[in-house]
Amino acid sequence: MDTHRLASGHTLPGKGWRQGQDNGIIFIDVDTSAAGFTEVPTYNVSVGGLSLVANLGCPGIYGASATGFTVGLRWVFPTNTTPLGPADAVRNGFSVNWAAYQPTPQGKTGAGEDDYTGGPFVLDALTSISTRLTSLEFLPPQVPGGVGPTGGDLTVTPVNDGATAIGTWLLMPPNGAGDNKIGVATCVTRVTQTDGVYQTVFTVTNPRRDPTDTARPTRVYQLVGVCQTTFTPKASPGGEQGPSRTGAVGAYQGDRR
Repeated sequence: MDTHRLASGHTLPGKGWRQGQDNGIIFIDVDTSAAGFTEVPTYNVSVGGLSLVANLGCPGIYGASATGFTVGLRWVFPTNTTPLGPADAVRNGFSVNWAAYQPTPQGKTGAGEDDYTGGPFVLDALTSISTRLTSLEFLPPQVPGGVGPTGGDLTVTPVNDGATAIGTWLLMPPNGAGDNKIGVATCVTRVTQTDGVYQTVFTVTNPRRDPTDTARPTRVYQLVGVCQTTFTPKASPGGEQGPSRTGAVGAYQGDRR
């Protein structure tokens, strides 16, 4: 199943129009940044209004990008000899309705540091019990990635109030060229609370863009992998400390929300 991104919107009636260099054409800039497109989508536009919409020519799209575009209008069947201007757009309530579609990029299966950073991942209930964490967030690396591994700090949120938590992450790049190669991220977290210390090693083996898409990884919206937690209990009042014990969750999950 192919994943994709769809979005739509409209401008306010009569707002945002400006005169073009040609005295008979008006323009409006349309902001689509809230849609979160990662490349230029396919835009479809129409113009609405209170009156005289049928007298307008087909709206032209200029400067399309992932974050917006510009629309130009002119009269095709003028009702009088006055060129189209912003005042006409205000008087007739002209607005732009838009819809956009961005398909999933074909052949992108690699994972880089940009795939992991950008927002927290909320861990599933079983993983939270094991690790004593509710979420983790990959902070951008200090040095951008190159041919070797990159990494940085993690922002980690402990389950229990009063606990302290720290973490780091390291991304190994794909071990060769090819669209079927993916990088592997390793995270280490440490949670200290009243009963002892929980240290967990996460291995992110399969980043996915969409939890419902099992075909191929793209950008990360879900983490899937293995985590192993070692619990070291706090020393007793008599100074004795029980043995550490290790447990593993073979398929943990963290969803970006």
